[in-house]
Amino acid sequence: MKPDAVTTAGDAKGQTATSFAPEASDADPPSPNAIFELTSAYRASRVLTAAVELDLFGMLAAGPAGEERIREELGLHPRGAGDFLDALVVLGLLERADGEYRNSPLSARYLDRGQPTYLGGCAELSASTVFPAWARLTTALRTGEPQVEPPSDDTRGRIRQEDPDRFRRFLSSMDAVNGRLAEELARCVDWSRY
Repeated sequence: MKPDAVTTAGDAKGQTATSFAPEASDADPPSPNAIFELTSAYRASRVLTAAVELDLFGMLAAGPAGEERIREELGLHPRGAGDFLDALVVLGLLERADGEYRNSPLSARYLDRGQPTYLGGCAELSASTVFPAWARLTTALRTGEPQVEPPSDDTRGRIRQEDPDRFRRFLSSMDAVNGRLAEELARCVDWSRY
């Protein structure tokens, strides 16, 4: 769905905001599809995150595998495993042929931990920190209280010692974001005078 630009209410400067709601007239009432899409958008993100947490893409980097082998290697229950894998196919992250699943070119490049282009750290951080914080958005709006512990040198040191896996996920996420930024800077900035 392509967002439409709409004038922000009360904005005398005529600045625009992005809206997912298509324009409609009284004769043609708006479709509720945009609301349904927004309400369920987290599902695709959660499927991606679960696949990253399971290291499914790393497992499939060795080659295609059928559902049963994937279940055995990743310790998945038969209930829902096939639907989960098919959801990844629909999302373009896996390909399925002859009863076997393989990484798509997108996931092979960016979601296999063995690749230097790995971006899965963002999904891992989302699962442990970002999703829970956004789940408390209504509370934050009502109370004004932060929903995530503000970082400090003491906090980072404590997390590094008490939960090294969480600290690794954080660093992996920052590497993923900053690595992409560095590539863009290298491409966009004329460095010849430096």
